[in-house]
Amino acid sequence: MVRIARTLVVFATLASTFLSAPCAWSQPSAAPTAAAKLTTPPPTKGVTAPTVAPPAPTAAAAAPVSATPPAATPAATTPPAAPAATAEPPAADAAIASPVDAPADASDEEKKAPEDQLLTLDPKTKEDLEQRLKSLDAAGLSEDEKAKAVAYYQQAIESFDVALQQVAAAQGYQQQLDALPVETESYAARLAKSLPPYEDVSGEPLAKVEGRATTTETALGKYRVDLAAMIAEPKRRAQRMSELPKQIADTQQRLKQVDGEIESLGGEEVSDIVTISRRAALTQAKASLVATGQALNREQRLYQDGAQLIKLRRDYFARYVPHKEKRLAMLTEEINRRREEEAASQAAVAVAVAEAATAKARPQAISTLATENKELAELRTKVVADMNAASKQAKSVESELRALETQFNKAEEQDKVDELSAVNGQLLREQQSKLPSLRALRRNSAQREAERATVLLQIYDLSDQQSELANVNELADQLAAQSGDLSDETRAEIRKLLEAKRDILNQLVNNYTDYSTNLATLHSSESQLIAMTERYSAFIAERVLWIRSGAPLSQADFAPMIDAARWSLAPARWNDAGHAVTQSANQKPGQFALFILGIVVLLVAQRPARRRLRELGEEAAKRSCVRLRPTFDALCLTIVLALPWPTLLAFLGWTMDSLNSSEFVRSLSVATRFTAVCLLLIELTRHLCRRGGLADAHFDWSETCLHHLRRRMQWLAILGLPLVLWLVGLETQQQEPTTTSSHWSPSLGRALFIVVMLLLAKFLHRNLLAKNSPFRQIVLIGGGWLKPLQITWRPAVTALPAILAVLAAVGYYYTAQQSALRILQTVAMMLAVLTLGGITRRWLLVNRRRLAREQAKQRRAQILAAVETDSAAPPTPELADDTVDLAALSEQTQTLVRTFLGFTTAVGLVLIWGAILPALAYPAGHNLPGAKELTWGHLASFLIALTVTYVSVRDIPALLELVILQHLPLDSGARYAFTSISRYLLTALGLIIAFKCLNGDWSKIQWLVAAMSVGLGFGLQEIFANFVSGIILLFERPIRVGDIVTLGEKSGVVNRIRMRATTIIDWDRKEYIVPNKDLVTGRLLNWTLSDQMNRIEILLYLSHGADTDQACELLLEAAREQHHILSEPAPSAVFEGITDAGLKLALRCFLPTLEHRGATIHQLYSTIDRKFRASGIEVSSPPREMRVRFLRDQHGNPVAAPHAAFGARTESAGSKAGKHSAA
Repeated sequence: MVRIARTLVVFATLASTFLSAPCAWSQPSAAPTAAAKLTTPPPTKGVTAPTVAPPAPTAAAAAPVSATPPAATPAATTPPAAPAATAEPPAADAAIASPVDAPADASDEEKKAPEDQLLTLDPKTKEDLEQRLKSLDAAGLSEDEKAKAVAYYQQAIESFDVALQQVAAAQGYQQQLDALPVETESYAARLAKSLPPYEDVSGEPLAKVEGRATTTETALGKYRVDLAAMIAEPKRRAQRMSELPKQIADTQQRLKQVDGEIESLGGEEVSDIVTISRRAALTQAKASLVATGQALNREQRLYQDGAQLIKLRRDYFARYVPHKEKRLAMLTEEINRRREEEAASQAAVAVAVAEAATAKARPQAISTLATENKELAELRTKVVADMNAASKQAKSVESELRALETQFNKAEEQDKVDELSAVNGQLLREQQSKLPSLRALRRNSAQREAERATVLLQIYDLSDQQSELANVNELADQLAAQSGDLSDETRAEIRKLLEAKRDILNQLVNNYTDYSTNLATLHSSESQLIAMTERYSAFIAERVLWIRSGAPLSQADFAPMIDAARWSLAPARWNDAGHAVTQSANQKPGQFALFILGIVVLLVAQRPARRRLRELGEEAAKRSCVRLRPTFDALCLTIVLALPWPTLLAFLGWTMDSLNSSEFVRSLSVATRFTAVCLLLIELTRHLCRRGGLADAHFDWSETCLHHLRRRMQWLAILGLPLVLWLVGLETQQQEPTTTSSHWSPSLGRALFIVVMLLLAKFLHRNLLAKNSPFRQIVLIGGGWLKPLQITWRPAVTALPAILAVLAAVGYYYTAQQSALRILQTVAMMLAVLTLGGITRRWLLVNRRRLAREQAKQRRAQILAAVETDSAAPPTPELADDTVDLAALSEQTQTLVRTFLGFTTAVGLVLIWGAILPALAYPAGHNLPGAKELTWGHLASFLIALTVTYVSVRDIPALLELVILQHLPLDSGARYAFTSISRYLLTALGLIIAFKCLNGDWSKIQWLVAAMSVGLGFGLQEIFANFVSGIILLFERPIRVGDIVTLGEKSGVVNRIRMRATTIIDWDRKEYIVPNKDLVTGRLLNWTLSDQMNRIEILLYLSHGADTDQACELLLEAAREQHHILSEPAPSAVFEGITDAGLKLALRCFLPTLEHRGATIHQLYSTIDRKFRASGIEVSSPPREMRVRFLRDQHGNPVAAPHAAFGARTESAGSKAGKHSAA
C-alpha cells in the first residue's frame, strides 16, 4: 500500500507540473527531424532543406506519432541550429492548432490574419522538458515504460530545437520580404545614375596611388563574387520553386496526422506518465511543423516577389565590374609608369656618379662603389620592367580564366537543355579550336617556377649585401683606410656612396619581393587555367564526337561539289601558288638554294645508299654476324632513301605559307605539308620492305610478303595521295560568309574523304583478309595471341575505314575525320613499334650468337684439356647455372620483348584514341559497386601493375643475365645472387605499386598487416625462417652457386639457392634438398668459400730396404709433370717413418681449383706407378689376416683343421697399400 501511495503522489506531481507549464511554440524554424522517431512506420519522403537561410524540414520532420514505442523508428538527421526567438507562449496547448490570438491592445502588425502571424516560442519550454526527463528516474516506472517516456521527451526536446531553427528561417524570409520594396527602389535608382568619374591621381604620391589600387582591387573582387551569385541565383530559385509546393503540401499533410494523433490521446486529465510524455512530443512536433509551414510559405513568396530585385542587382554588378576593372587597369598602369621612371632616374644618377668618379681618377674604393651602384641601379630598372610585365601577364591570365569559366558554365547549361543537337555540336567544335594550348601553358608554368626560384636566390644574395651595410660609418672608414686616403672629403664621399648603395639595395629587395609575389600569382592563375582548360577539353571531347555535324549526303550537295571543284582546279589559282613559290625564292634565296642543294644530295645518294643497304643485308644474313652495327646503319640508310620526295613536298608547302598569300595558296600550303607526312610514312614502309633491306635481311620477314606489300604501298601512294591533298585543301580553306565556301567541305570534301576511306579499306583487305595476305606470314605464322583472335581483329581492322565512310555519309563527318586522323597516327605508331621490335629481336639474336660462340670456345678448350690429360676419372658434377641456358634465355627474352611491345602498343593506343573516346576514360571517375573510394580505373591500374610485375619477375632477370651480367667479371654464384635478389626486389616493388593503384593507404591497414604478420609468423614459422635464411645466403654468401660443400656426411656442389631450400648435387648426380635454415644455423664445410686452392696427399708404403731418397725424387718428378699442380706452394715428398707395413712416404701438392682434382689424382698414381716399376722400387702389399674354420677333402666333406678351435692367423710380408686424402 505504501508503494502504491508513493506512485500516486509522483503521478499527481508530474500531471500538475505539465498542466501548469507554458506551451513552447509560436514562431517558425528548421525542420523537425526529431519527430520522425515518434512513428512506427518509416516516414514518407517530404520536405527538403532550403538552400538559402536556415534549412527547410526534412523527410522525417513531424511524422505522425503512433502509440508504438519510438525506439523502433530510425533516427533522423538534426539540421544545424539557429538562434531562438523569445516571445510569450499561448495560454494552453489547445492554441497550438492555430496561430496565437492577438491581445486586445495589439498593434496593426499583431492583428494580421492567422496565417500571416509568426509562431513564438518560449525558451523556458526546453528547460521544463529537460526537468521532466530528469524526474523520470524517481517515478518508479518499469524499465519498458521508462524507456518509452525517455524517448518521447528526448524527441520533444529535439523537435523544439528544430522549431527554433524554422522560426529563425521564417523571420529571415519575412525581413527580406519587408525590405524588398526599399531595396528594389534603391537598386533601380542606382542604375538610373551615371557611373562616377575617375579621380585624377597624377598629383598624388605613389604610396597613395598604390593604396587606391589595393582598395579598388578588393572592391572589384567583391563585385565579381556578387555578380556570380546573382547570375546563379535565378537558376537556384527556379529549382526551389519547383520543390516548394510539394514540400508545403507534405508539411500540411503531416500536420493533420499529428493533430489526429493528439486527438487520439484524449483529454489532458490523463495521469499516465508515458501518455503525458507522448503528448509533449506530439505538441512539439506540431510546433515544428507549423514553423516549417510558415518558413516555406515565406520563402515561396520571397522568390515570387523578388525576381525583379535579383535582375536589378545582377545588372548593377554587371555594370560596375567593367568600371572597376578599367579603373584598376588605369591605376596599375600609373603605378608601373612611376616605378619605371623612378628606377630609370636612379639609374641615370648612378651612371653619372660612376662616370664622374672614373673621369676624376678618384681612389679605387670610390670608383668601385660608384660602379657597383650603377650596376645595381641598372638591375633595378630591369627588375621593375620584369615585375610590371609579370603583373600585366597575371591580369591577362586571370581575365582569360574568368572568360573560360563563364564559357564553360554556359556550355554546361546549353548541354543540359540541348545535349546532342547539331547547333550545340558546332558550338563545341568552335570552342574546342579556341582553347588555350595546354603544352604552352605547362611550359609557361614551369618557366614561372624557375624564374621565381632565381628571384628568391637573388633576394637572399641582396639581403646578405644589406647586412654588410648595417654600419655605414665604420665601413666607410675601413674603405678609406684601404684606399690610403684618410681625408674627410674621401670619407664623406665613400659614406655617401654607401648610403646610396644601401637605398638602392632596399628598393631592389622590395622590387624583387613584389616580383616574386607577381610570379607566384601568375603561376597560380596559370595552374587554374590549365585545370580549367583540361576540364573544358574533356567536357567537349566527351560530347562533340557523338553529335551529328551535318545532314546526310543528298542531291543538294552536288551543286556545292561542282563549285568546289571549279575553285580547286582553276588554273589562275595554281598560278598564284607558283607565284608564291617564286616570290619566296626571291625573298629567301639563301635558304632556297641550301634546300635545293640538300635535295640534290639526297637524290644523288640514292644509288650508293641502295648498294650499301644490300651489302649490309648480306652481312647481317650471315650466321657469323655478331654485331648490331649493320642494323643501325641499315636503318639510317632506309631513312635517307625515304626522305627526298616527302622533304621536297614539305618544303614547297613551307614556301607557300605566307600571310600575304591568297586563301587557295594558304590552304594548299597546309595540304601539301600534311600530304608530305603521309608520303613519308608510305616511303618508310616501302623502303623498309626492300629486298635486302631491314625487314628482309635483318628482321627475317618473308620475302614474298614484303614484295606484295611494297608493290601495294606504291599503288596506294599513286591513287590516294592526290585525293588526300585535295581533301585537306578543302578542309583548311577559310569559310568566308560572302561565298558558298562553307558548303565545300561537307560536300566535295566529304565525298573525297569517303573515296579515300574506301581505298584504304581495299588496301587493308588485300593485306589482311586475302589468301596471299602479307601479314599472314608476318603475324599469324609467328604465333602469339594474335593468331587465335584473327577471326575477330582482321575483319574489324579492315572494316574500320568503311565504317568511317558510312559515318561521314550519314552526317557524322567530324567524328569520321577525327577517327581517320587517329588511324593515321596509329599506323605511324605501329610502324615504329614493328621497327623497334625487329631491332630488339635482332639485338637479342646477336647477343645470343656471341654468347653461344663464347660457350662453344669454352667447351672446345675443356675437351682439348681432357684429351691432353687423358682423364679417366669421374668429373666434377656440372652446374645448372655455370653456363647460360641459351634456349631458355631466348624464350624468356622473346616473351619479355613481346610483352613490352604489346604494352607499348596498348599505351600508345590509349594516348591516341583516349582523347576522343570517352569510353576509355569512363572508368577513371566511376566507383566500383559497393566501393566508395575505388574506381574502375583503380582496378584496371591494379591488374596492369600485377601483370607487369609478373612479366618483369619472370623475364627481366634472364635479360639481365644475357645482356649485362655475362659481360661483368662475376662468377656464376654472384650472377645467380644478383638475379635472385632482383626478382625479390621486383616482386616487392610491383606489389607496392599495385597496392598504391588501389588507392591504398598504409596507415589504414598497418594494424591489419601487423596482426596478419604475427599470425603468419606463428603458423608459417619454418617457411618464414627458411625464406629469411635464403635472403641471408644471397647477401652474406657463405655458400654460392658452384661451391663444393660438405654438410654432415653429404658432399656435393651447390646447384641453386631458392626461396625455401638449396639444392646440392652430390658425386652420384643425386639432388640433395637442404632447408636454408640448416645452412645458416648449422655447421657446414665450404671447400671453395674464399680460396679454391686444395691439397692432394698421397701416402705410400715401400718394402723394407727400398731406396727412400730415390723414391722421394720420383714422387716429386711425377708431381712436376702434372700441369694442373701449382709450383707455389711447391710439391713436397717426405719419408715419414718405418712401420710394420713398410717404409711410409707422403707426397703433398696443391691444385688451384677443384675442377681437375679427380683427373690430376689419376694422373699422379699412374705416373708414380710407372716410374716405380721402371726404377725397381716395390710397393709393399697390405697385411692380411686369415682364419680357417674347417677344410674339405676331395669328396667335399668337411675336415677339421689343425688349431681350428683357436684359429690360424697368417700375415703376409709387406706393407699397407697407399691411400690418398684431401686436407
